Amino acid sequence: MFNTFNMGIGFVLLVPPNQAEQTISWFAAQDIAAYAIGEVITGLGKLEGLPE
Repeated sequence: MFNTFNMGIGFVLLVPPNQAEQTISWFAAQDIAAYAIGEVITGLGKLEGLPE
């Protein structure tokens, strides 16, 4: 399947930081793999490295 389909991140769920571990634990209890993959941070409103 990796040769045919984009096997990237399938589903993203945003939760408050103080609920991340509880959310991952809930998914684990349902026998569903879940991972923390990043965080939302304050930025300058543009992506670095891209032409303006």
